[in-house]
Amino acid sequence: MSIYATLWKLKFPKEGDEYIGCDWIEVTAQGVPPHIGNPTPGMGYEDGDPYASFLPPPVEADDSGDAPHMRAVVFVTEHTIKGSDRHPQEYQSPLLILSGEDYSRITFEELHRRICDALRGNRAPVIAEILGLDGKHRVIRAEDEDKPHSPIKRTNMQDTARDAERKQIEILRRMGPEGRLCAAIELFRISLKLLREGVQKRHPDYDERQIRLETIRLILPEELFRAAYPNADERLT
Repeated sequence: MSIYATLWKLKFPKEGDEYIGCDWIEVTAQGVPPHIGNPTPGMGYEDGDPYASFLPPPVEADDSGDAPHMRAVVFVTEHTIKGSDRHPQEYQSPLLILSGEDYSRITFEELHRRICDALRGNRAPVIAEILGLDGKHRVIRAEDEDKPHSPIKRTNMQDTARDAERKQIEILRRMGPEGRLCAAIELFRISLKLLREGVQKRHPDYDERQIRLETIRLILPEELFRAAYPNADERLT
């Protein structure tokens, strides 16, 4: 019998950063109820806590095994292996382990950041994406300041973002009005292509007409789309 109770399952960027075309991975929050390993008489652990080697300390619980917080929350991916040499209930290399009290206090924003950091590992974070006029997509990662060979030294991520913005403005100025218009048209074409590909992936059963209609739906305001295509729902089913 498992000691875990699944709290939620969510998709996160597989490498910790979201960008166009990135892969996604399912992350599961596995809660450990407060009675697990609890020394309170009647809980079944009078001989000791068999999970002490891989979980935070047990919490105080009442005679019914209830407590204000869970003992722990363990965050794993769909590929995390359960079972180790120490114990069959131990997850091998989980993304993150929090005590129940810490989990109750953490904001989702902070939790999301910590999970993404764990997924990213030792890779530098993504700071920008470039869609070239040739249709090629490039992901830009921040240089690691601690690497002695790094040609870029930044005090913080804001400096990197400001530098990238300044360079972008310089390039746009040099392009002139016609160049900027052509770049905007090409960027729209690429965005439309990516949007269309997204529709195809989400709706593999759609024919060409339905793909076109759903792509238009994503571009136009809802009221305008309904006015232009009053029977859209019937065509998309």
